[in-house]
Amino acid sequence: MLVDLATNHAAIRCSIMRSVSRAKLGVVAVVLLIAGCTRPLASGREPGPTKPVASAMLATIWTGFPLASGVTCPDIRPLGLSRVLLTSRDSKHPAVVLCDAHDLKRPRTLPGIQPDRLPTFLAESKVGYPVDNGAPIPDWAESAATLDLTTGATEKVATAPGLMILGWSHNQKMIAYMNDTAISERFWLQPIGAAAIALTPPIPVKSHRVGEADAVTVAFSADDRYVLFVDTWVQRLQVFKASDGTVVYTAPSGDAGGLRTMAVWTHKTDRFYFRDATGVYSWDAKTGASSFAAGLQWRWPVLSPDDRYLAYTTSDKSGTPRVEIRNLDGSFASSSLTWRGTYGLTGYGFTGSGTLLEVELEPCHADLQCPVSFTQTGKTLTLQVDSGTEKSLTPAPWLVDDYWPHD
Repeated sequence: MLVDLATNHAAIRCSIMRSVSRAKLGVVAVVLLIAGCTRPLASGREPGPTKPVASAMLATIWTGFPLASGVTCPDIRPLGLSRVLLTSRDSKHPAVVLCDAHDLKRPRTLPGIQPDRLPTFLAESKVGYPVDNGAPIPDWAESAATLDLTTGATEKVATAPGLMILGWSHNQKMIAYMNDTAISERFWLQPIGAAAIALTPPIPVKSHRVGEADAVTVAFSADDRYVLFVDTWVQRLQVFKASDGTVVYTAPSGDAGGLRTMAVWTHKTDRFYFRDATGVYSWDAKTGASSFAAGLQWRWPVLSPDDRYLAYTTSDKSGTPRVEIRNLDGSFASSSLTWRGTYGLTGYGFTGSGTLLEVELEPCHADLQCPVSFTQTGKTLTLQVDSGTEKSLTPAPWLVDDYWPHD
C-alpha cells in the first residue's frame, strides 16, 4: 500500500519509493513505509551576502534538454540562487525540471531522472541521483548516477542490488549508500572509481509500525571526515570514519529512549544533532553525545550555512504544525505561521543565513493514512528569520527539490 503523506516533500517521495521498491521485491506490505531522504550538506564555505546572481557567473545548459511545459520558474535571483530543481506533487508532470536564473522563461526537463528519487546538485553543472536498471526480480538493482548539465552526459559510479539511499561527499571523491533488498540492508562507502567498502554485515529488515519518528539518512560531515547513517526500520544510527570505514559512534536502540532519528550535521564542525523520545542531543568526535534540548521532539531539522540558526518542524498540543527557529546556543529565535514545515533534507533549507524555505501544510485528508496529523499542499514559501516576513516562491503543486549554491 502506498501512502501519499509526509511532513515534507522528501518524506512523501521516499515513502512512495521505499514502498514501491519493497513491493517490487515481493514483500507483503503489512507495514506502511514512510521515510525521509537526504542530500549532501552545504560545502562549509563562508556564506556570502544574499544578492542577485550575476549572469556572467552562470554555466551553460546543454541545449538538448527539452523545454518543460506547465511550469513557471520562480524568480530565484533575490535569493542569491543560480539554479533550482523543481518536481511536481501530482502525477501530471512526471519529470524533474531545471530552472536557471539567467533564463527563467525557459525551464528544461531533465530526462532519465525519476522525480521521486530526490536529485541533488553536486555542483552548479552536475546533478546526482539514483536510477534502477529496470530488470525483473531477482536481478533488480540501482545505481548512483550523475548528469552533466553542460554536455548531457551521464555516468554511473556505483551499483547495488535493491533500493539505494545515497549520500555524496562534498569533494565528489566518495559516495556512501545503504542498499535495501527488503530482506536485509547494508551500509557501504565507496571512493569514486574504486571498489565499495562494506561498513556493516547484512542487517535483517523486520516488520515495522510506521510513525512520526521514521527517517532514512546518509550524509557526510562538512569536511567529509565522517559519514552518518540513520535508518529507523533497522534501529540504526551510526557514524563511520570516511578514511577507513571504522565505526566511531553507534547510538543505543530499543531502550526506553526510543529510536535515534532526525539527524543533521553542522556546516562548520564535525558535529551533528539528533533526537530520541526524550529530547535532542549533539555528538562530536571529541566529546561524544550530550543533551542539547530536553523534551524537544523535532522533525526534519536544518541549519543555516553559518550554523547560526537551527530550524525544524514541531507541533503544539493540538497537533498543529509550525516551524521553530533557534540560535545554535539553544535560545529561541522565532517561529513561522501555523501549518508550515521545514523541507527536512540534511543541511538543506536555508538559501542564506537568514532565509528559510518552507512547505505549506494542511490537515491530513480522510482518504490518507498519516502517522502525523498533517500533509502538504505542494506550495513552497520563504521565511525571513529576522523580520518574520513570508513570501510565496512556487505555487502548488511545484516544489523546490534542490537549489544551487547550497550556501
